[in-house]
Amino acid sequence: GLMPSGCEDSPSNWKDSEDDTCQDYTSNEWCTIFGDYGGGWKESWGVFSDFSSADGNIATSVCCGCGGGTCSDWPPDWKDSWGVFSE
Repeated sequence: GLMPSGCEDSPSNWKDSEDDTCQDYTSNEWCTIFGDYGGGWKESWGVFSDFSSADGNIATSVCCGCGGGTCSDWPPDWKDSWGVFSE
């Protein structure tokens, strides 16, 4: 899938409650780069937060391919369309 340059999944070894990784989310098209549900996500599964990891993280905050992760190549004061600072 599409990946922003200079972005790293954070935490890089993240898995959701079903042991799925960011790679699973992007390769199965469960999410989009914009943090939306992808074509592979089935509505019957519920929402991303139903699969949050033990520490409460969800794919859209952790995975670059799902609109999350941390970015190293943007200015430190960069904000996304939601007004969220990159770390």
